[in-house]
Amino acid sequence: MKSELHLCLVFSVFLTTLPQLDGTAIPNSKQERKKVLILGAGAAGITAAMTLYDQGITDFLVLEAQDYIGGRIKSVPFAGKNIEEGANWIHFLEEKENPLLPLRDKYNLTGYLSNFSDFCMRNDSGQDVTDLRTYSEWKKVSEKLFAMGKKRGEEDHPPRDMPVSVALKLLGWISDTPAKKTLSWFDLDFEYGDGEKGTSLNNMGFPPEKDFFVTDQRGYWTLFSDFYKSFQDKILLNKVVQKIRYSNDSVTVVTAGGEVFSADYALSTFSSGVLGSSFIMFRPPLPKWKREAIYRFRPVYFTKIFLKFPYDFWDDHEWIMHASQKPGNFPTFYDLNRPGFFPGSNLLFTVVTGDEALRIEKQSDLKTKKDVMDALRKMYGNTIPEATDIHVSKWSQNPFVRCAWTDPVVGTSWGHYENMSGRLRNLFFAGESISDEYYGYVQGALFTGRDKAVEITNCIKGGACKAYKPAKEEI
Repeated sequence: MKSELHLCLVFSVFLTTLPQLDGTAIPNSKQERKKVLILGAGAAGITAAMTLYDQGITDFLVLEAQDYIGGRIKSVPFAGKNIEEGANWIHFLEEKENPLLPLRDKYNLTGYLSNFSDFCMRNDSGQDVTDLRTYSEWKKVSEKLFAMGKKRGEEDHPPRDMPVSVALKLLGWISDTPAKKTLSWFDLDFEYGDGEKGTSLNNMGFPPEKDFFVTDQRGYWTLFSDFYKSFQDKILLNKVVQKIRYSNDSVTVVTAGGEVFSADYALSTFSSGVLGSSFIMFRPPLPKWKREAIYRFRPVYFTKIFLKFPYDFWDDHEWIMHASQKPGNFPTFYDLNRPGFFPGSNLLFTVVTGDEALRIEKQSDLKTKKDVMDALRKMYGNTIPEATDIHVSKWSQNPFVRCAWTDPVVGTSWGHYENMSGRLRNLFFAGESISDEYYGYVQGALFTGRDKAVEITNCIKGGACKAYKPAKEEI
């Protein structure tokens, strides 16, 4: 254990050099040094805090930039209902070890098991172009595609990775009609946040078999509501971290308000979108291997659009696909007016991804409502009613989040996953983008938050605490 004198000397030297982080002086607003700082109060950060607390590590703080706890799990009021801006489904219900299932059962969280085969398809002329033969053909091809991706991913040969578009052609499928492009969008863009050309075959595997759409008016975050009841006073909101200095002895962060927080260890739960931006200054700068890993886990842009109507006019199917001549033009609508969802609400939900999501999130909601209405009038005619209200999620425009989730680019290997997760001296990393198995899912945030907290606990208690050696062989 270090002596008090040594700690004072180290910290004094650090404060002497700290103003050189960006060439400007830092206000003298030091906080008491802690054992651990957790950066972010989303699922990963809160799980990590609970894990520390349960293991007797109580000398910690959680710093959250936003004015609420939950990160990308956030419910908001809309048209008399609470809707989810971020995570909406509990995925992988088929997995017995899914940590979200006992939480769902504990709180009796209400929702609906999505039926992805209950769909119809309309084109820009309003015709019902539902083609079960083409759909059946696509399902056979997509099953082979997912199996191919799973097998190649397990073998982990990055040079042999390929875009899904190439794999589909090898399987005899070409998305050369609006209907085929829409079916492809539904299984690829909707699941991975990018299309055939941008999705990595080796890193896709099989999507979840069963998905539970949360409708509970208490919100998805109810699952985590008990995690922090014992230490809510340790969670500080509106603390925007802008600078991080890390070493083998400590981690110090500086907020936008000039406050200085330091600890023996810190856990970053920032999204890949934030880590890959210049929003946070790291000292020393992030090494090349860490930066490459971050850049390989691309931010996914996935925009949820909720609309309220005076009455429903759409088809009586859970999913209404839009086979538009313009790819990505509101390819699917989700009927929330159905039994099990929000019957009588007259709510419709649609999604856009990628560049279209960025375009939508940058423009006004009024313009977005016009765009959606133009698409719906092509599908159902000019006599349908105007939407009376709209809500658009805009994660890409949130500087503290910058994306909906993370997905690896083509050629990403297990070595990159390890480097994404690897610690930098006393600075650790957690979050869905850190998980090698559940990236993009709430489970990924939960598992990595728990596991990294255990690693930090071992370091504090004198257990295994090895420095990370960057992976090279598998890259």
